Amino acid sequence: MLKRFYNRPIIVTGSHRSGSTWLGKMLSLTDKIKYVHEPFNKNYPLNSLSPIKYWFEYITDSDSFTHKNQFIKYLDAIIGLPYQYFTIDLIKAIVKLKPKMLKNKIRLIQIRLTKRYLIKDPICLFSVDWIARKYHADVVVIIRHPAAFVASIKVKDWNHDFNNFFKQKKLIKEVLKPFESEIQNYANKKHDIIDQGIMMWNLIHYRIKDYQNKHKNWIFIRHEDISVDPIEEFSKLYKNLKIKNFDLIKDEIINHSKSDKGDLYRNSKENISSWKNRLSEEEISRIKIGTKEISKHFYTDNEW
Repeated sequence: MLKRFYNRPIIVTGSHRSGSTWLGKMLSLTDKIKYVHEPFNKNYPLNSLSPIKYWFEYITDSDSFTHKNQFIKYLDAIIGLPYQYFTIDLIKAIVKLKPKMLKNKIRLIQIRLTKRYLIKDPICLFSVDWIARKYHADVVVIIRHPAAFVASIKVKDWNHDFNNFFKQKKLIKEVLKPFESEIQNYANKKHDIIDQGIMMWNLIHYRIKDYQNKHKNWIFIRHEDISVDPIEEFSKLYKNLKIKNFDLIKDEIINHSKSDKGDLYRNSKENISSWKNRLSEEEISRIKIGTKEISKHFYTDNEW
């Protein structure tokens, strides 16, 4: 692999509805970080090269060259070494003497070579292993309490089509084999929003648990911990990720963590336990029982 002459990207992933946008934005407050929002989002591709077919698409080194190369081209155009700007388009701009085109290409080159890209994308969770290796990225994985996750799904009424998992046979065979029959059941028959949330939480955090065992150099953080003490936790994140000038943006993090006056502002401490008011006792009991085999690796009984 050719050496990439840019700063290591950062990938913020984990469970959706877990504060990953807040986390990514707070890590992008310095002018040295370029925030990129969800390249694996099926509904909002970031450029015309998007090959995304499924929610939670699964890509590995063992994929066919054609399939894998489609994703490389797509991601390279977003976050990779901008070789394409050094070649055809840049030559065209010079030969045709188009100053505006040339200026735009040079600006993109400068951004990629001087800024550190942060990719916020919980939807890339099942492929982040491959992405991190391909782009030599640092990875931050955010985890959220199962009841809080399901409560958020319930409030949003976010139904999920589990065919996005079932049709990815390679994903089931290599990662989600223990859930194969359940995934098929959920793909064939619609379940209520609480059961869907339980199933989604289990699939996502089963993958996260596997990553914890395999990647000791990745950063894993619980939504609840960063919400209780955002300054302490973000200070550690900035240090571990080698992002400079934390002291200059510390007050902004405080402002974004103590009120809910606008977008990306929240009272982070109160947000932790909001699920207790959004779920019935019966729903909480279902979630606790339905997720216990995986949630015990992340949460104690006292945190219910």
